[in-house]
Amino acid sequence: MVKIKENIKKMADLLRSGHTMLNIACPICNNPVFRKKDGKVLCPTCNREVKLIDNKEIEIKSINKNQNSQNNIDKKKLDTYNSRVLNELKQVFLEKISVFTEKLKSETQIAIIEKYLDLLSTIYDLLNKFSDLDI
Repeated sequence: MVKIKENIKKMADLLRSGHTMLNIACPICNNPVFRKKDGKVLCPTCNREVKLIDNKEIEIKSINKNQNSQNNIDKKKLDTYNSRVLNELKQVFLEKISVFTEKLKSETQIAIIEKYLDLLSTIYDLLNKFSDLDI
């Protein structure tokens, strides 16, 4: 929450100092980018310069050179976290397949059987998507 307030304060300060907020979002943090008085475009949230062609972003450069190494570290942490979460989700899906399979063995009502089959089909589709992601 503190970080959000800091970012909003940065943006307000830029507006007060004559910068223009553009209707283009930074592709890194999805916050608005600003045009300086000299025409350069920057993202105040992730402290990057954004290059525009026909008012569309095409290139993002770190304003601070140390930012690149920090971004690599942050990306690795995020990749590790995402991989862990997706693996946990995959385990949950496998457990649900087991639960639904057991329930399906004793079920006699066609409508409920169809629901279990739909659920199993959806779970298998999701697991196949995980395979496509090499998880």
